[in-house]
Amino acid sequence: MGPAGADGIGISFAGVAFVATSGGDYSDPYSAISDYSTWCGSPTEVNRCLLKIYPGVYDIGENFLGVYPNMVLEGSGRDSTTIIGQIDGEFSGVIAVSDNSEVRDLTVINEGGGDISTAVIFKNASNGQLTRVVARGLGGGTTNIGVHIRGSSPKIIDVVAEAGSLIAGEGGVESNALRIVGGGTINYTAPSLRNVEALARGGSDQNTGIRIYNSYPELFDVSAIGFGGDYAAGLEHTVGGTLVMHGGKLDGFADILGSGIIVRDQSTVILEGVAVTASSTALIASGVLARAFIRRSSINASNTNAGIAAFLEFGSLLNVEHSTLVGLTNALVNNNSVANIALSKIFSPGVRNEQSGVTTCAGVYDQDYAFYADTCP
Repeated sequence: MGPAGADGIGISFAGVAFVATSGGDYSDPYSAISDYSTWCGSPTEVNRCLLKIYPGVYDIGENFLGVYPNMVLEGSGRDSTTIIGQIDGEFSGVIAVSDNSEVRDLTVINEGGGDISTAVIFKNASNGQLTRVVARGLGGGTTNIGVHIRGSSPKIIDVVAEAGSLIAGEGGVESNALRIVGGGTINYTAPSLRNVEALARGGSDQNTGIRIYNSYPELFDVSAIGFGGDYAAGLEHTVGGTLVMHGGKLDGFADILGSGIIVRDQSTVILEGVAVTASSTALIASGVLARAFIRRSSINASNTNAGIAAFLEFGSLLNVEHSTLVGLTNALVNNNSVANIALSKIFSPGVRNEQSGVTTCAGVYDQDYAFYADTCP
């Protein structure tokens, strides 16, 4: 049915429709978006559409909500409005966000049922925004994703992204709370994440809080956790691009290899004021032109017998300033790579160079505050 006008909830304005379990213009958000031309006409920057969803749980089944450019999809709070779907596919989600559109103040859950379960997807959107949203990708047989950002540069603000399952082994094979896929310098993407919690768990093989491919994101006060399975990481950045992270934490805990952050293959990470903790190796840099620049941060892997704070291999680079490296086995294992550590605290056992690895220390000290002017503990 079309807009109810004064008989609906509140007052009907031009470009606005209301969804409610009873008494609204529409009884479900899928019907409302499908009929957007009736209540909004053609959305433009000067004629934006607002679809307001009142409290309730709305199951749209195998349909998806395509939020058109210049449209806002607004719930009544992420504890009040929940949208549930059962969508399968790598490039599909319960909600798909477009250019110059926004989704805010709701919870969205993909219950899966197929191979790949994604809650929210941005696909080839130069901008767009997700605000005060909980996004859960559950029930995928192989892969679960909370928020998938593909070829896009959105703003993600005050968002909780979750993927997988509370029960070990029931989160498919791989879970990514946030997956960011860019296009390098040709199709430059630079998402912005602020005050985001990303939790991946339950995958039998890999659980990664944030997985990044060839993009240039900037993160502010982000918490990313990978938990359980054979391999887990708080964040992994690979195949080019540069990540800049201000504050927050990166944690990885797994049965075989748990890492806080992994940087690979022509990718660069810059961490400022970040706490990195892991069950095995807190920081891994692997591959030619894999580079990590660490400042005013803590890199800690002291909770297990095999804990290594930082591990370098295959010609990677690590620069550390005003930070702390703590590993029960070693603070740093440098395999055929280059590391520079200045004005930082290195817990002993300290640095181990292997296969022509080169480490330079300047003005560092150990856990007993023994000072090393130009050598490493």
